Amino acid sequence: MNKPFITILLLALLAIFPQSVTSQIYSNSASQIAASIGLSLDEASWFNTLNTFGLLIALPLGAWLARRFGYRQLFHIGAVLGLISTLVSSLSMQAAPQMLSWFGHGVSASLLVLFAHAIILKNLSFRAIALAESLVLLLAVLIPLGIYPYLLSTLAENNLWRWAFSLQLVPFLLMLGWARYGHWPHQEETQEIGFNWIQALLLTIASCGIAYILLRGERFDWFEAPSMVWIALLTASAIALLGLAIRNRWGPGQYLDASVLASRIGKLNMLQAAVAGFVVLAISMLTSVYMTKIMQYSAANAGYINLIGFVGMLAGLGIAFFATSNPDRDPFKVVPIGIVMMMGTCIWLTGSNAFIARHIFGLQYYLKASP
Repeated sequence: MNKPFITILLLALLAIFPQSVTSQIYSNSASQIAASIGLSLDEASWFNTLNTFGLLIALPLGAWLARRFGYRQLFHIGAVLGLISTLVSSLSMQAAPQMLSWFGHGVSASLLVLFAHAIILKNLSFRAIALAESLVLLLAVLIPLGIYPYLLSTLAENNLWRWAFSLQLVPFLLMLGWARYGHWPHQEETQEIGFNWIQALLLTIASCGIAYILLRGERFDWFEAPSMVWIALLTASAIALLGLAIRNRWGPGQYLDASVLASRIGKLNMLQAAVAGFVVLAISMLTSVYMTKIMQYSAANAGYINLIGFVGMLAGLGIAFFATSNPDRDPFKVVPIGIVMMMGTCIWLTGSNAFIARHIFGLQYYLKASP
């Protein structure tokens, strides 16, 4: 491996690591966090909701910041926000600061994840990209889904959930030092572009509306309250207006880069990614309810089952690397297979006992390890 590859890989893994921890803290520590700061579980669910809002809002914003100011500044901004949010999450026992910190974690995660994938794709050869992305996938998805739940649930059951946040202080400090003084792997390219507030506002309303409806549906029946109907109508209106704004170029400046959808293959790939995302969300909700409500597993026991699923995820990683390491292969052919396997597992899981559930979790995580 040459020096540029090592530098880029270390930067990407450093950017990914804190977010991979945060993504698992809520699912394994929600009840303990709620009890520590005097909230109900329903009120504590806003931690996850605000974190998701931050993720969705910051992703297109990060793309604009990278074009306008460069990836080094994007990396710096993401590290600063992550460090501040981590300090608040580790030290504060008040509800309002904790809520804001979870939103900050989401914003930081989007900026740093975008940065990590961008420097890999912009600076490496095809096979090096496949290898680097596989290692990032291992750290950002497979290990958090397979190993972190067991470790974090053990901390949570001993009321040590804040230590999970504290572990992120070191990588954020290293990021700040690297952004200021470290070697940078490529020459920055910036553009003098304005900010399109119309597109930004409409996209924020649309994406947060979809996320809110889905996340509230995790705890309640959808549209059980009239407010949910109004939120759905507002979201649908924002989506329609956003399409018109992009097509008719409303407002000065830029926000979204729609060139990826200019070709038929680009639209197809976006559709497959959206379908895969919804399937993963549905399966995650189902398995969470199945283990904690139906099987009455503790958080530690649920984490142990994820360790079993980790074996299946490693197999999926091997297939993902094979599918992406050669330009003649089409990695998107793997996605429909993964979706079918996930849906089959979902049907199987709903009518199975605990013994069968343990043995099909490896298959269930296949899609999560696919490209």
